[in-house]
Amino acid sequence: MAPKNPPLRLLIVDDEPLARRRIVQMLGGRSDVEIAGEADGGREALRLLETLRPDVLLLDVEMPGVDGFAVLKALPPGVTPAIVFVTAFQDHAVKAFELRATDFVVKPVARARLAAALDQARQTVEGRRAGERLAELQSRLARLESRALSAAEPCVWVKIGSDKRRLALAEIRWLEAERDFVRVHTTSQTHLVSALLGEMEKALDREAFLRVHRSVIVRKDKVRAVLRGRFSAPVLELEGGQQTPVGRKYRDAVLAAFNVGA
Repeated sequence: MAPKNPPLRLLIVDDEPLARRRIVQMLGGRSDVEIAGEADGGREALRLLETLRPDVLLLDVEMPGVDGFAVLKALPPGVTPAIVFVTAFQDHAVKAFELRATDFVVKPVARARLAAALDQARQTVEGRRAGERLAELQSRLARLESRALSAAEPCVWVKIGSDKRRLALAEIRWLEAERDFVRVHTTSQTHLVSALLGEMEKALDREAFLRVHRSVIVRKDKVRAVLRGRFSAPVLELEGGQQTPVGRKYRDAVLAAFNVGA
């Protein structure tokens, strides 16, 4: 069984108490509507709109002070009820619909005509609710996608030939300069990337990668040993057995990174 729609919450606005009472009597016994409140003029209507947040505004046009059209133009931000104008003056109809009223009912109000206007108002309200639900769903989806992207594996975009490709940072073992290119060694293959090593360095996580030579960058957790090379110069041994010398300029930073004494 489909869920039952909640009753329409109405705010009746009319400076004539008898007119308000007649509408309340016509709606008596209906379970699909609820009288949220009554206002005897435009100023009170605007005050109640913010607190009651009705679904439908049954709004008289000719009222002293703030008339019905002024109420419509002064609706508080975020308050968007369906508007049904109720008036004794037929010539207000054109302006009412220009202001995008849902319906226009002429006094004296007939029960069947009021019911038809409320049916029209319900369609407006339910359409608006559906739009709001869709907007909320789209917003939630965007937030989920944003979280998924932020939680995704860190990567770097590189140009390989004429293609742009994404390389996972966790897969990169080391990078070495080759003239105007960078050879990127991953755990599974090697890529010749159209870039300079300095440009690549800027795109890498400085906590994870370390420049060890003017032509070499290594991923620190892929280094398995710090060896002593010729003249006691440090040499890094990577996973897989590859070795790379440490440039003099980078020696102190490398020894500090791996907590190795000079």
